[in-house]
Amino acid sequence: MKIFRTILLGLPIVTTVMLNAQSQSTLLWKIEKQGKKTSYVFLSTNVCSSGDNLIKLESEVLPKVDVIAVEQNLNTEENKKSVQNSIAVTDNSQKLKNILSSDDYQKIIAYAKEKAGMTEQMVNMFKPFYVNAFLLMSANPCGATSGYRIENDLQSFSLKNKKTYTELLGVNDYVQLMDAGTKDYWKNNISYIFNNPDEAKAAIENKNKFYSSGNEDALKTLYTYNQYLKIKYSEDMVKKYADIILPKIEKLTTDSAVLFTIDPGYFTTTDNNLYENLKKAGYTITAVTF
Repeated sequence: MKIFRTILLGLPIVTTVMLNAQSQSTLLWKIEKQGKKTSYVFLSTNVCSSGDNLIKLESEVLPKVDVIAVEQNLNTEENKKSVQNSIAVTDNSQKLKNILSSDDYQKIIAYAKEKAGMTEQMVNMFKPFYVNAFLLMSANPCGATSGYRIENDLQSFSLKNKKTYTELLGVNDYVQLMDAGTKDYWKNNISYIFNNPDEAKAAIENKNKFYSSGNEDALKTLYTYNQYLKIKYSEDMVKKYADIILPKIEKLTTDSAVLFTIDPGYFTTTDNNLYENLKKAGYTITAVTF
């Protein structure tokens, strides 16, 4: 059971496609709309070590904003406890045995028993997103427990500099989004990561490289064409994400200049991504090189 509690939830996963991307680019975007305060979106994901992004934000963006609104920070002690209260299966359709093919199901039960001493009954107690996160541990090049997220440093910065700090995607919203995944969605995600761990690990390493170099073009190419990411960031799931996040962005920018952190996958992939939904809502979005 302990191994489950060390999972870094919400890790964006990439697979092995390495395509030539244009040399751009930026992880930072200015968003503007009449009647709203000029704000910024910073693309944020798990990487193995910190870069200079916080220093850049401190010098060029953070002095201009009043509020820091991170997508999520599930690693706080409070959020960890909330997640633990949200992982139990509440519907028979969420049980692993009712999601996977019999072959994949038996393989995963054997894997969970070997790696974590879990029985079949125990595995079927957990929601699909939690089982998926457990399987990802072996594919994480940063190690089984964690990576680096700028959200942790932004929270410390907000306290030190008396900035308002909030989460766009709290635990309840996160679980709501994960529960929106259909049986086929989780079947495809769980089966893929279990049967292709080496591809997943290589792709996460590529994602880390592109992200650390600030190459959003290469990231976008990877998120768009990589097979695993096409499964993970399905059009329906990305749209549901935008449906949750967009109203919060609209509300916050009414009164305050805000720095938002957003997962690159939800910001750039499919026609229903947050970038496109912001434009449809009347925002002008400008790339900011920093």
